[in-house]
Amino acid sequence: MSKYFTREACELFGIQFGSYFILTLNYRAIATINYPGTFITDLVVAALTFASIKRVAAVNSTTEARAGYVLGGATGAMFALWLSTFLFSR
Repeated sequence: MSKYFTREACELFGIQFGSYFILTLNYRAIATINYPGTFITDLVVAALTFASIKRVAAVNSTTEARAGYVLGGATGAMFALWLSTFLFSR
C-alpha cells in the first residue's frame, strides 16, 4: 500500500468505481433499449447500493478517503463508457 493512499481511501475508491461503473453500463443499456442488459445491471446496482451503504458510513472521513471516493466514481464511469461501446453498440 502506498504512503499516499490509506486502506479506507482504496476501499472507497473501489466502492465508487464499482457503483459508477455499473450505473454507467445501466444508462447505456437503457439508452440502447437493451432489455437483458438493463435487467442485469439494475439487479447489480441494487445489490451494490444495499451492500455499500453500511461500509461507506463506517469509514473515517479523511481527506484521502474522500478523494478515493470521488476519484473512484469518475474513474469507474470513464472505464464503463469505454467498455460499453463494445457491449451495447449496434
